[in-house]
Amino acid sequence: AYEITYGDWSSDVCSSDLRTGPPDYTVRVQGKEIETYAFWPGGAHTAPSSFGICDIAGPVTVEVVVNFLDASKITGVSIHPLSRGIQPKREGSRITFQVDRPGSLTLKLNGDYNVNPLHLFFCPPVEPPPPDAIVFGPGRHVIGPEKPIELKSGQTLYLAPGSWVEGFVRASNATNISIIGRGVLSQRLPLAQKNWQGYEDCPSGIAFDNCRNVRIEGIVVTRQHVNWNIIPINSDGVTLRDVHVVAPFGVSTDGCDPQNCRNVIIDRCFFRVNDDNVAIGGLVADGLPNENILVTNTVF
Repeated sequence: AYEITYGDWSSDVCSSDLRTGPPDYTVRVQGKEIETYAFWPGGAHTAPSSFGICDIAGPVTVEVVVNFLDASKITGVSIHPLSRGIQPKREGSRITFQVDRPGSLTLKLNGDYNVNPLHLFFCPPVEPPPPDAIVFGPGRHVIGPEKPIELKSGQTLYLAPGSWVEGFVRASNATNISIIGRGVLSQRLPLAQKNWQGYEDCPSGIAFDNCRNVRIEGIVVTRQHVNWNIIPINSDGVTLRDVHVVAPFGVSTDGCDPQNCRNVIIDRCFFRVNDDNVAIGGLVADGLPNENILVTNTVF
C-alpha cells in the first residue's frame, strides 16, 4: 500500500521552524559530514535545538563547527552525560572529541541548554530491511493523519538513513512486528483539521495494542503537538533500543508510556520531552498488570 520511493526535500512541507543541515552546526564523523536537523521554538516551553544521527562500528573522531554563534561568545563546551568522560577540545568555533561506542551525547555550549544544544545519536551499523518491508527511502515523505501506517503480523517498517516521514504508525493484535532504520518519524506539520479520531490534539506517533514481540530500533521520533510519542498498550515482549525521542516543543509529549505491558526493555535510548520520559500506567481497565519492565543505559 506504500510506494517505495525517495522523498522530495525541495518543498517545504514542514512548519517553518524545521531546517536541515547548516547553518547551525556542521558535524563530521571520521571526516565525513553527516546531516543535522535544527528546530526552532514551536511552543511556549522550548528553545532551539539540533540533532544528528550516525552509525559507528568502532571508536571515531567527531568534529563539530558552530555556525550560529560567534566564537568570541563561546565561553565553554561540555559533552553530556558527563559519566562518559568525554573531554572536548575547542579552537574557535571548531570542537573535536572522541567517541568510543554507540550511545546518545549532547554538546552543550556555555553551560546552558537554551543555547541550541546539539544531540548526537551514535548507533551500531544499521541492518538492511527484509525483502518484504515497508520502506521509506531518503528524503521527506508526507503520510499525514488520514492514512496511518498499519503494521500486520510479521511486518517491518524501515525508515532509511536520511528519511523524514511525517506520519503515524499503528498496530493491533499483531505479532513479530518491527520499526527499524535510521530515519525520522515526525508529527510536526500544522493540523488544518481534527485528526481521524475527532480530537483537536495530534494523536501519538507510534501506538500499538494487544501485540506480541514488538521491536523499535534506531529511529528518531519527534513532534510539536500535544500527546505522547510511543504507547505500547496491553502488549507482551516490547523492545526499544537506540530509539531517540526529541519532542520538547509542546506539553505532555511523553517519551514512551507502557500501559498494561509485560516484558519490556528500553535500552540505550534518549528522551528529551516536555513531560514524562517513561511513564508506566494502566489505561486498560481490565488489562493485565505491568510486569518485568527494564529501563537501562538510557539518557533523560
